[in-house]
Amino acid sequence: MLRRPPRSTLFPYTTLFRSTTDPDGDIVRAAEHGLRIIEYNRTLADKDPLTLAIDTSVPVATRLKALQIIRGSRIDPVAFEQIAALAQDSDPKIAVAALGMFLWLARAPDDDFDQRVLIPALTRAMSNPDPLIRKAAYGALSTISKQRPAYLRAADFPARLEIGRAHV
Repeated sequence: MLRRPPRSTLFPYTTLFRSTTDPDGDIVRAAEHGLRIIEYNRTLADKDPLTLAIDTSVPVATRLKALQIIRGSRIDPVAFEQIAALAQDSDPKIAVAALGMFLWLARAPDDDFDQRVLIPALTRAMSNPDPLIRKAAYGALSTISKQRPAYLRAADFPARLEIGRAHV
């Protein structure tokens, strides 16, 4: 004898085919969404992702997408300083995304770039009043130090990690 499944398992199937909205409205919304995607792609098409990420007049969502593109591709060493500068961006989302890229920027704690740019940027971010930025900075240091243990001996990071454990 076949038993009928409980009603709770039928719930998704019974609601799938019921339409409570206007089908014409759905078409209009889908078309508008498609036009926004096309416009968004046009915005990104002819521009360098780094230029978009740095440009504060561009919407934050576009800047974040540009940072994702940069992160997914090979980062040009010429762009390292500009990406590190984004860790000081006025928008916390951009600063957090830039700090998330520090693993790919870090070389060694005694490297010139790291001494001049990366370590000071991490140090400033660890002192930032925004808790999201501080957390991202400590996370970036933690990720970097797993790959490059010498970073834990750089600057005053061990002391900062102790302070951060109490404040983050």
